[in-house]
Amino acid sequence: MVRVMLASRMGARGWPRSHLGEAMRAKIIWVNGGIMATVTLLTFFLVRSSLAPLLNDSAEIAKAASRAAQAAQVSLSLDASRAERWVAEQAASEEVSLIYSAGLETARQERAMTTANRLKDAAQHDPAFSGAPASLVLFVNADGIGLGRNGSTLMRGENMGAAYPGLLKALSTGRAASDLWISQTRQEQFAVAYGPVRGQDGQVVGVLVVGTPLNDERLRAISDVTSGATLGIALVDAPAPGAIAVSTPGILGPTALEPVVAAARGGGAGTSQGADGRVYVGRPLLGYGDQKALVVASVAPRSADSADAVLGPVLLSGALGLVLVVIGGILLGNYISRPVAEIEEGLLLLINGHRDLRFDLEHDELGGLTSRINALLNALLEVDEGSEDDAPRP
Repeated sequence: MVRVMLASRMGARGWPRSHLGEAMRAKIIWVNGGIMATVTLLTFFLVRSSLAPLLNDSAEIAKAASRAAQAAQVSLSLDASRAERWVAEQAASEEVSLIYSAGLETARQERAMTTANRLKDAAQHDPAFSGAPASLVLFVNADGIGLGRNGSTLMRGENMGAAYPGLLKALSTGRAASDLWISQTRQEQFAVAYGPVRGQDGQVVGVLVVGTPLNDERLRAISDVTSGATLGIALVDAPAPGAIAVSTPGILGPTALEPVVAAARGGGAGTSQGADGRVYVGRPLLGYGDQKALVVASVAPRSADSADAVLGPVLLSGALGLVLVVIGGILLGNYISRPVAEIEEGLLLLINGHRDLRFDLEHDELGGLTSRINALLNALLEVDEGSEDDAPRP
């Protein structure tokens, strides 16, 4: 019996055993894998070619820059409104009023410094300054002269009203307001909120000033939570165009800002496009007094690499599909090739003379074929089909 089985593996006449299973698996994998790869690459290049005009459309880039500038403008205006409300509440407190009721100037200065330190600590944990922490708390008298600030004796006795006219306006109107303190000579760059302080007779006796830094880090944080575009702050009436703060260094230089500032100075829309395809849009910074400043946003055209980054998941899904095709091809090939190999083995045994063998194969697709082969063998060999139950099965 062993000798017969060994002979059957070579065939009755020394025929080599068929590699049907391997060939079938390979064909299934190559055909389905080729289809999957073709569809994936075709999808990638078609979508990439469709996205390229949209990514580089100057009109769409200008709209994106305008939306970025508007979002930054709203964020800064909201910061000013919240700071004004907080400063007005603190200016109306009894603790602040006591600063101005002291008889001696030195006593008022010491009280001002102590209260300024406490208010700065309170502002660090207040949601009103979530956009930027308060770094300056200053008290000035009714003449705009500094009484005391947090952390040091700086600004004590200085004429702050002469340096920043918006402070004198808050003293005269008695209303809370916001302003920009931008001075290269004083090395100050703050967004400040004024809170007028009233005495017992209701007259304005001074102003509480709270300032937050207006720097690159603040604009970078605004860019991260709004649009991701490059943001900058530029003064309209500055002698030379230039950004006082930028979210991305090296982008908003004087050459790029000059047409935007010039357009805003003439009352037009601050929009320009650079030679590199970048679009610059400037919007007025609202809510900060009479200081004319622009929020400038810059958006660059997207390159083909950007489209490739967007379409990366298409290639990943195609690679996953190829892996699934290989796995499915192996499973499907085994499902078909194994019963075919059994039929081939049985036929070789029949060729070698084992004519009493019959097939007994349970398979959804090939089970009917084996039953018909058995019927054909019975008809050719003139065997009663009733005796088939006693025949050995390969």
